[in-house]
This record gives sequence, structure tokens and C-alpha cells, in this order.
Amino acid sequence: MPLQTNFSQLLANFPASPLTGTEAFAFDQAGTTKGATAKALRDFFLSSGQFVDSRDFSGIDSTGNNDSSVGMNLALNQAIAANLPLKFPPGFFSMASVPIGYGAPQGASFAILGAGGIGAQTNSQYNLPTPPYALAINTCNTIFVNQTKVLPTFALNSVDGVLLKDFGIMGQNYAPSGTVGYGCPLDDYTRYLTAGVRGGPGIPNSPYCAIALDPFIFATPPDGGYPGLAAAYTNTFGSNAIFLENITANYFFVTLALSTSGAVAENGSYVDLRNVVGSWCDTFAAIGQSQSRLFTMGGGGFGGCRQGFDGLNYGNRQGCPPALVKKINIGYAYRIFSLPNAFGSLTLEQCYAESFRQIGLFGNGPSGNAGSGLSIQGGDLFITQQPGWPPPPPIVLESYGTTKLAAGGLGYASSAANIPALNLIGGASPIDLDSMALGAYGPNPIMVPFIGYNKNMTSQVSLRNCVANGRLLTDIYPRTYGLASAAINQRLITTWGSRFIPNGNSGEYAFTPGTGLPEVQINASSITLNLNPWPTASSLTFNSIDSLKVQVGDVLYWQALPNSYSLEQYIVPMLKVASVVGSLVTCSLLFDPLCYDSVANWNVYQAGAMFVVPQQWAPITTVTATTNGTTSVALTGGSGQYNIIQNGDWVLDSANLLPSGARVVSGSGSATLVLSAAAVGSGPTALYFGRLYPMLLGAPI
Repeated sequence: MPLQTNFSQLLANFPASPLTGTEAFAFDQAGTTKGATAKALRDFFLSSGQFVDSRDFSGIDSTGNNDSSVGMNLALNQAIAANLPLKFPPGFFSMASVPIGYGAPQGASFAILGAGGIGAQTNSQYNLPTPPYALAINTCNTIFVNQTKVLPTFALNSVDGVLLKDFGIMGQNYAPSGTVGYGCPLDDYTRYLTAGVRGGPGIPNSPYCAIALDPFIFATPPDGGYPGLAAAYTNTFGSNAIFLENITANYFFVTLALSTSGAVAENGSYVDLRNVVGSWCDTFAAIGQSQSRLFTMGGGGFGGCRQGFDGLNYGNRQGCPPALVKKINIGYAYRIFSLPNAFGSLTLEQCYAESFRQIGLFGNGPSGNAGSGLSIQGGDLFITQQPGWPPPPPIVLESYGTTKLAAGGLGYASSAANIPALNLIGGASPIDLDSMALGAYGPNPIMVPFIGYNKNMTSQVSLRNCVANGRLLTDIYPRTYGLASAAINQRLITTWGSRFIPNGNSGEYAFTPGTGLPEVQINASSITLNLNPWPTASSLTFNSIDSLKVQVGDVLYWQALPNSYSLEQYIVPMLKVASVVGSLVTCSLLFDPLCYDSVANWNVYQAGAMFVVPQQWAPITTVTATTNGTTSVALTGGSGQYNIIQNGDWVLDSANLLPSGARVVSGSGSATLVLSAAAVGSGPTALYFGRLYPMLLGAPI
């Protein structure tokens, strides 16, 4: 009788109790009775079936009351050997050790399939630890519970064509929710680390994680490797074609540890995440080597984490950037990425983020080279300062590769709208912004964003069809350096550097800043920084003989404490004048005080000097006026010019009748302006601060 016709008989003889891998059975094959182990019988079924059923293995307990890891290892390795999927039923599976999947020299193909569906949460019928917050696992009802604080839940080593899908993973690292949780995300890994959990700078190769991919490539990792798994370091080549789908992981130090063994080049690549969510972790994805090509992520996201993608602190600290991160949701995180100079580009496409504090660092790392391209396409990134949070860090983005932001939104949301400066920094490579909405999404607008390499704007910045606070901010010519312009009240609001500006249908003009730019220098003495831990307010005071040039609400430059791999200390808008009493100027700190440098180190440009960030303007039409030797200036061009000059503006004039550094104290909207200093003479003049010139010839406009 042909072998395949014996299926009914074989099923009848199959034992009802779970297999241990040692049972012997008899079956008829070509008329001969032979003894066979349960493995041989199972191999026969697998050759004709669709999957391996985990319930057929001894030790699998779907209630979570008993350890299922031994049975899971048996089932997993059986599935790998047969190149068939492994399926788990709904329930909770407690794991005291780690299932390890190994590939053959040419790799292996297998899958772990959970029973996706109605969703489930822990309850009293399960003998499981109760996490501080809900598991946030609503797309599956198969949940693996890692009872250790040191081992990964799943370790996959040198495998090909792996699909893991439709389950949740729960760990024991409760620090993120207990210490940070829905509170303020801070750049301090210790706040995301429960006592006894394996993680932190001293564990760059073997962190406590939900899934570890290729953790056993290096003979002995510098951090000693995972405890009890030293014998596993036998493979020498990384995995390829790994697919993780519909997986939610909570309460680990790292969600996904990708190629962190410490090997110089594992050559593992093509890892694709689909609707994967990581919550309450220090880092969502730790990337450890420069050959992790084509790491992509679509859907899902991370929250309650310190950072998303980290290639600077794991493995050999040369983590290749993800190639594409698309349509993910980010919330309650300190930064989105911290990526080194390993060759590789990164595209963030149609992502949404709020309640986060910094986009991050891209393109510079241990070897000090610039990175490849960074592209942020579409989506909205809103930096939120929730009540009780410290201010955000001073630098929104520090990028050393060619950078493009297009067709999206970037700025402060709601309660962070009282921060007037947005410092978006780029390296020596060009920065291109196209059709971007920048600014604050609240009652208080921000200044024209500070974008560029440093205070002197030595990097090329191009803006096309952008808006700041709903106002036009654009230079349509890619030769542009510095920032562009916004038309408000018949004037151009500009900052930092000469550029070309289209003036409606009248042609193209060259903008030349007024005297003293790109900054207005304020002579200062007795600079004192009163730096206090949050939430105690910090402040800075100085004395100045030029205090008439300073007004309450002014934003001043200050030197930021650099990130670990910054190429320089940025001098960017970071202080806000709170009061001016005589010669004493008191400033508040706009951003996180822990990101500020000390006064002693503030000597890059000129010791004892402060610089005011100017809101430069150039009238589209000439603003005519008359001075009388006092602080009063009468506007003579009619009521249409009354709103062009705004309170706080610096004012220069064509007849040199106004003192250097004169500012408008009050009077905007009326026929008379009050200045901070008296005019040096009387007579008619034209007011300006920055001027427009025709491209080839002609008088200033």
C-alpha cells in the first residue's frame, strides 16, 4: 500500500499526550515494520502538513503558570529543521530561558506564528507579574513573557528567510514606566533601567531585549556575552531576509538588538519590520555594525522610550542607518535617532511624532566623517513641552550629511509654543527645505528658524515654498545661502546673510543686511550663569553699557554643550531677556539647562560679548520719516507705513541721523515711533534695516 494512504492509521496511532522526543512507534512502510522515534514520525507528518503545532511538545503551557521555554526550543528547532512554520495557540507563555534559532551553513527558513486576533491583557487567572502600565498588546492574543532580566526573548543567529509574526512580548524592565512613563523623556539611560536588568553603556553587545538578531557571531563579545550562552558563539556570518510583523514588545532595555555581537562586519542585512511596536524601553532598535543594509520599518512605532534608532552605542558602534522608516508613530521619546557616520542614507517618510524632544544626530560618529543623505519626507514632527517638563534641548537636528526636508511640518506644538527659537542645525553639507511648515502650532509664534552650520551660516541652506508661522519663508534659488524672507506688513523679515529675493512680479532683488549683521553685539561684563537642576529656574545675568540696545523679549546667542560626536560647539539662539534694569540684563534659558555650557568655556568668538538675534527687516516700499534730535521719530509716508516697522526693530536711516543700534521701543501702528536712543540730528530721512538692490544696478530700495 502506498505510504500516503496510511494517514488515517497513523493519526489513529498518534499518542494523545505531548511528545518528549524519545518515544518509539511502529509504522508500516512497504510492508516492513520499523521502529522510529517521535522525531521521525513528526518529520513524516511535516512533509505533508502545513506547520508545526507547539501544543504537541512537552512543557508548553498557555496559562503562563509554568515555564514553556524548553518545549519552545524543541518546537522551534523542529520547525527550523523541517523548514515549516511553528504555530502557537492563544495564551501566555512564560519563559525562564531563551529559545535560540540557528541556521545551517546556507541558512534556514522558518516562521513563528502567533494566533492574532481579539487581543488580551494579563488578569488574575495568570500567575504573571503585573506591569505598571497595560501591555499595549491589542493586535494579538499570544504573548510570550520573558521571566529573566538578562536574556533576549528570542535569539536568531545566522538564519535566512525568517518570519516572526502576530504575537506580543513582555519583559521585566519596568523602569521606563515607573520612573519616566508618561512623564518627561530624559536623555539619561539610568532612568530606563530597572535594578538587575542587563543594559547600559557597559553592555554594548548583549543587552536585555525582546529579539536579538545575530548576537553570537563574535567569539566572545567584549561585554562577556549573554550569561550561560557562551557556548553558542560558533557562527561567523549574519542573517538575511528577516521579517517581523504585527509584534508588540514592552518592558525591555532594547526592543530589537540588530547585529550587536561586536563583529567588525557580520554582513547580515535585509531586516524588515511591519507594524512592530516597542514601548517602555531605553532604545527601540540598537544597530551594531556597518553592514546592516536595507533595514526598513513600516507601520508601528515606539513610545515611552529614550530613543528610537541607535547606531552609536552598540556592537562596534558603526551601526548602518535604517534605509527607510515609513508611517510610524512616535511619542514620549527623547530623540528619534542617534546614528553615526557609517555609509548609508536614512529616509523618514510620512511619520508622525509628538511629545518628543529632539530629532537627533545623523552622520557623525567615531571616525569623524560626514554621513550619507538624510531625507525627511512628509509627516509632522511636533516637539512638545508638556506641563512640568524641562525645556527641550537647544538643537532640534544635528545633521552632517546632505539633508532634505520636504512637504511636512516641523515645529513646536501647543504648550511648547512659548519657546521663540527653533535651531535646526546642519553640517558642512547642504540643507534643503521644500514646502515645509515650520514654527509653532499655538498662540505664540516663533522667530524665523535658525538653520545652518553655525552662527556665520557657512553651510548652504535652500528654502522653497516654505512657511514659518503661516508666513511665506522662501528662496526659490538653490544658490541661496542663509535664511530667506517672509512678507509681513509690506516688509521682508529676514535673517543672517545676503541672498536673492523675488519681489512679486517686479523681478529679483539682492538683499544686503544692515550694518552690524549677522548679529548685533552687546558689550557685556560680569556674566553670571545661575545653573540649577530642573525644575528650579536657571538664569543668566550680565552688565552692559549697551543696555539700551536690549529689550525684554530679545533672544540672545549662547554656546551649547555639544553632543558626544558634535564637530563644534554651536552658538545659537538660546537665551531670552527677562528684564533690563539700568545696566543689568537678566535672561532666562530657553532650552534644557543641562545642554548649556559653562560661562568659562564661552570664548569662541569674543570673550565678554553677547549677541542679539536680530529680526531683520527691509521695507518693500521706502519708509520716510523725520527726526528732531530726540527719541521721537515721525513717520511722514502716510498711514500705510505705520505697521511696517515693529516694536523691537533696529532702525538705520539713509541720512545717518540715528545713532548706531537704535531700536523701536514703542509706537508701531501709529504715526510716531519712540526709539531707545535720541537722534543725533534733525531732518527728513528714509528708514531701513537691510536693503533691497536690483540684481545688476540701481539705487537701494
